[in-house]
Amino acid sequence: MDHFSFAWNTIKKNPGAWILAHLAYVLVPFGTLLFAVNYCRMVHNAVQNDQAPQLGDLFNTDNLGNDIVTVLVVGLVGFVAALLCVLPALYIMPILVFVNFLAAENKITGVDAVKACFAWGKSQWVHCVVTMIVIQFMCSLTIYACGAGLLVITAFMHLAQYNWFMQHREDVYAAAAAEGIGA
Repeated sequence: MDHFSFAWNTIKKNPGAWILAHLAYVLVPFGTLLFAVNYCRMVHNAVQNDQAPQLGDLFNTDNLGNDIVTVLVVGLVGFVAALLCVLPALYIMPILVFVNFLAAENKITGVDAVKACFAWGKSQWVHCVVTMIVIQFMCSLTIYACGAGLLVITAFMHLAQYNWFMQHREDVYAAAAAEGIGA
């Protein structure tokens, strides 16, 4: 999977900046809720400009309302699916993997990002599950190393997901347009 080589090559250019950015993201109280979409926005900006991630991008609150709605909708969908005997969550959550990246582009609303992921993901479920299992397995390896590489591997995971998103981005928008989402 070239997602991993992309992630590794990106991190090794500026490892300190990537670790610091991820550390700021996870250590800020409610950071993963408030800034999940901004983290994706920061990753996008850093990769597109071929530079180290800028911490200011993480704490930019220009779209905070829409970003929080996005995260809450995904959480609510996952919660309701989990209440329905867990199995629906195993179907739904893998296909929502791109929601934050879609919302980070500010082309569609957070709710439309969820709908767009459903439109694309329902025909890509196996691909989503296999890719997420591989990415999560890579991250779980740090647990066996006493968490020593946790900050690197989780930043690595986000970059691998970003690369995966960029490879399927046009397909997601095409599936959304075919269903009249975000029009």
